[in-house]
Amino acid sequence: MSGPAAPPSSGPSKAVVEALSGSVGSVLALLATYPLKTIYTLQALSTGSGDGAPSVPTDENKALAVLRFLQTYKLSTLYAGMGPNIVESGLSSGVYFFFYSALKERAVAWQRARAARAGVISSGPGGGRGDNIGVVASLLVATAAGALNQLITMPASVVATRIQGYQSLPGAKAGGRPPSTWETITAVFREDGLGGFWKGLLPSMILLANPAVQYMLFEKIMNALKAWKARRLAAEARAAAAAAKEAELAAEEHRETRAALARRRSADSDDALDGAAADAAAADAAAAKPAAPVSAADVKLSATEVFLAGALAKIGATVVTYPLIVVKARLQASSKAAGSGAGGAAARPVSTWSIVSETARNEGLGGFFKGLRAKILQTALNAALMLMLKEQLHDVTRAALSVPLPRLPAPPPAMPKLVARPVPPTVKAPAAAG
Repeated sequence: MSGPAAPPSSGPSKAVVEALSGSVGSVLALLATYPLKTIYTLQALSTGSGDGAPSVPTDENKALAVLRFLQTYKLSTLYAGMGPNIVESGLSSGVYFFFYSALKERAVAWQRARAARAGVISSGPGGGRGDNIGVVASLLVATAAGALNQLITMPASVVATRIQGYQSLPGAKAGGRPPSTWETITAVFREDGLGGFWKGLLPSMILLANPAVQYMLFEKIMNALKAWKARRLAAEARAAAAAAKEAELAAEEHRETRAALARRRSADSDDALDGAAADAAAADAAAAKPAAPVSAADVKLSATEVFLAGALAKIGATVVTYPLIVVKARLQASSKAAGSGAGGAAARPVSTWSIVSETARNEGLGGFFKGLRAKILQTALNAALMLMLKEQLHDVTRAALSVPLPRLPAPPPAMPKLVARPVPPTVKAPAAAG
């Protein structure tokens, strides 16, 4: 059910602007934090036994732990799988923000239509980016957008995780470089068929709670910051109005005093009249009303405020859902070749429940939180940078898409077709009689 007809938009689609700005911001943020992403992936894949990837010791100095990690792996390992990860990150963010914006616009239109039928006037700005649809609706919209995003971008995520997790396989460090993107794609298809590219879809769908909670928290924190800044601006406006009122009263009193003195001294005194005129001008200037305070929806947050809001929202969502992140990473990185025994025994089928039970049996509860410190650092930095860059790029992207494309010159008018007229037959004159 659609709401009242909206005026035709002269600019680009809001969903397209959100998708492009989010995609570019996500790629730039990933480039800045990619080594941390590789570290927490390898730590999450470490089983704590055998020749798997060693976890960074928690009782050592952080700098020494990083040196030990780099001693175990080559520096180039920290950038393994960057290509598919960039594709996955840019595509995932673009798809997510496109559907999130489009679905939220639908929800806002439905909410306004419902309010109009009930005779309630909406107090929010029409079509603004700060439209509030409530906590439950925000979670539903974020979950639906995340589900569509996972279905579309899961193959790129599987390939990227397999490349990053290559170094955690037994004997991988002696095998040289990690496999290329194409080699990984063919290996996934050979081992599991087409369905292998959606391995880990179940925990990923459960993990939809992570971005849903993250973006809900982000919007709530942003709205709270905007409301706080709006209240501060309103207080400043009230203080300015009170000061202007006091100045107006003082100027009026001073003007009346000068005018009375001028009348007593001489009605024709030019100096007194000029002074009175100057006082009148000062009173008029003092009486000028200060600028009206802006609403919370119109408040612009600084890049630092957006960065902090994004970091806090992502940390809260990550701590709650991290065990599922570990299960998903191990499930996606698993392969039949790696799962076969040393004696060439057939590999066991790997499922979500088998990963959960094996992790709990071999590593206990701590196994579900391996790499959490690096994950929080990477994901908070990445999300904060991405959201900050997205907000900064939003207006630039909208302005760039609003530039009209040069029109091609109109084709020349078609030449009229020349119709060949039939040539009349030549009539021979009769021969003269001899």
